Amino acid sequence: RVQWQTLLKRLGLAYTGHSLISVEKEVRETAETAIEPVGIERHRTAIKRYDLSKPVKQLLERGLLKKNDAFFDYGCGYGMDIDALQHLGYQASGWDPAFRPNTPKVPAAVVNLGYVLNVIEEPAERIAALREAYSLAERVLLVSTMAAGQETDSHSRPYRDGFLTKAKTFQKFYAPGELESLIEQTLDVEASTLGLGMCVVFRSDDDAELFEANRNRRRIDWTEISAQLKFSAPISRERRNVDRYELNRELFEQFWQALLELGRAPEPGEFERLAEVTKAAGGIKRALALVITRN
Repeated sequence: RVQWQTLLKRLGLAYTGHSLISVEKEVRETAETAIEPVGIERHRTAIKRYDLSKPVKQLLERGLLKKNDAFFDYGCGYGMDIDALQHLGYQASGWDPAFRPNTPKVPAAVVNLGYVLNVIEEPAERIAALREAYSLAERVLLVSTMAAGQETDSHSRPYRDGFLTKAKTFQKFYAPGELESLIEQTLDVEASTLGLGMCVVFRSDDDAELFEANRNRRRIDWTEISAQLKFSAPISRERRNVDRYELNRELFEQFWQALLELGRAPEPGEFERLAEVTKAAGGIKRALALVITRN
């Protein structure tokens, strides 16, 4: 409900019963041009975590950060990722305007700009931060932001292109494709999407091509291939698969279209109904086998 109401506010709409109505322009402009705050306390958005952040986990899982790589966290907050990586034997350092202002900004093979752009209320500052982080990246830059749909009750006061919170912080939620456009227009390089609100940029075209090739490489499951060829699939199993497809025809047809568009199985964030598909088929591999046999 909160996400729906937030979307309506952004579009200048409200509802009466089951009908959408346009909000008066004056009212909308008043909401969007809220009184300038005395001071936005960006440092309050930093959180203490006792596990690696999602962006850093992505770097490790996808092999983008290796033991011999230098890692630099631009806008590291409390530096929990830095401490964790150092504990694991990585060469890690970082800078933050509030918590590590005196730490030098040094070039590194891998630079992380994690959840920084979404807490900066000035668009020009976002661009400056993005450019500086990229200038430090010798091989790869990972950029992460909050994504549209992650709003909560605390994000109810529109301000510029985002929201103000009671804690005097700012949050901008990026719509699908918005982060990619910002990166490509600012840095004049192609961005690869890793997930919702998460993109990676490579210095070398060769590295970018290799990453895409490895990501799109299909892992052959010979058990599923055998099932598709019906070498050992019992009749009861075949009937059960047909029933699953017919019960969720619309869902599986959308999944099939996503496969055709991507040329591979979608990753989290690339197909919004992926969780439904997995649940309906009993697993992603079963879902792939099911739609392939029916199409």
